[in-house]
Amino acid sequence: MPYNTKSLKRDVNNLAVPQAFNITYDDYEVITSRDGCMHVSTVQKAYRYDFPGSALDSNEFTIVQTGSGHTVTVTSSELRIATGTTASTETIIRSTKSFKIPFRVFAILYLSQRIANQEFYIEVVNAAGDMKAYWLFDGTTNTSAKYNCMNKTNTQSDSTQSSLPASSSYSIYEIELYPDETYFFNRSVDSTSTRGTSAVRTRFLPDPNEDYYIQIRAKNLGTAPASSTTFYIDAIAVQDISELTAEITGGRGSIVGSQSIPVALTNTISINSPSVFYSNSLSIDTTTTLSASTAYTGSSKDCGSPLTSSLIRICVGHAGATPNIGHLELQQSADNSTFRTTHKIPIPNDGQFRVFDFPIAMRYLKIVFTNGAVAQTTFGVYSALIRDTNHATNEGTLMIPQTSTALTASATYTGFTMELGGTINATSF
Repeated sequence: MPYNTKSLKRDVNNLAVPQAFNITYDDYEVITSRDGCMHVSTVQKAYRYDFPGSALDSNEFTIVQTGSGHTVTVTSSELRIATGTTASTETIIRSTKSFKIPFRVFAILYLSQRIANQEFYIEVVNAAGDMKAYWLFDGTTNTSAKYNCMNKTNTQSDSTQSSLPASSSYSIYEIELYPDETYFFNRSVDSTSTRGTSAVRTRFLPDPNEDYYIQIRAKNLGTAPASSTTFYIDAIAVQDISELTAEITGGRGSIVGSQSIPVALTNTISINSPSVFYSNSLSIDTTTTLSASTAYTGSSKDCGSPLTSSLIRICVGHAGATPNIGHLELQQSADNSTFRTTHKIPIPNDGQFRVFDFPIAMRYLKIVFTNGAVAQTTFGVYSALIRDTNHATNEGTLMIPQTSTALTASATYTGFTMELGGTINATSF
């Protein structure tokens, strides 16, 4: 048949589905398989509605009912429901399009106020309204909301999420439905923040075999509210998805050794761990200059038990008039009470900063710096506990200025004393 007059097959949303003309039946036939294999799509339907124009589009949303004293308007790309103050009234607006579980819906919304005796819902419901999952905004606290699910008459008490973005400004509220669980998320709009305050329901979930609609409700309770509240809906978006399940048939998901799939490493792998700073240990110990012949003694540093670091790295520098050699000491203690000097190094007074690595032998450490006979003009001590299995040793050479003053005939220069401490860290002078 070169031509036919049959109509294309369409789904519930009037969209054409994959099909071919079957000359035997003289009609179009939906293509559901080929050689027994199903056609699978990860996204069945992507939907977003931003409430354009000046009225609600009846092709997108239907006003199921308008509460007495309520007004429904569309302005500035927003759906606005003003509740008025009449008790026991409710406005219900529902999408014309339906979706199948699993799917994800999110709404951008805010409320002009949060007062007693009112409820506002963003929810997904079936046609009968007895299967649903929802976010509920009630009460006077604009940083909390409630969530829940219902399967016919089976439900449980609403749960409350606190510390949410304030509902007095635009926020995103999401519901993500699966056959085995339903998730509730929220986050701020137009920001770098990701999903927050995740909650999940695993009981009394909506039946995954039914069609679901997006529903918006604004409700005044039995006691009249003090004033009218406006519910602002900026956008509704839906991702109607198909989960792709993959299984390696050789293993069949079994943990029994005879049925599991073996994994063989054909080559060994050597991993070298670089030096890393120990968490939260980088510190500025002091930048306060010392007066003549005074000392700085730092507070105790706890390296943990067992030791989580192998080295303490100290950066130090000071300056003052010549001669003004300072001395850097590292003291260690096993009990945080009795400290003993394990390392001592003279530090030139040239204002240059130098870095030293000292091995850690005990749990507690203190850094001590003793100034020379002249007040400092520059001083700084910085330290970090680090893990390092191939650490560098202390600086090999220290240039310490002695004198540059010319001598008269037959005169003698006598240098100043350098205290190297009981533990010598130098091998030559």
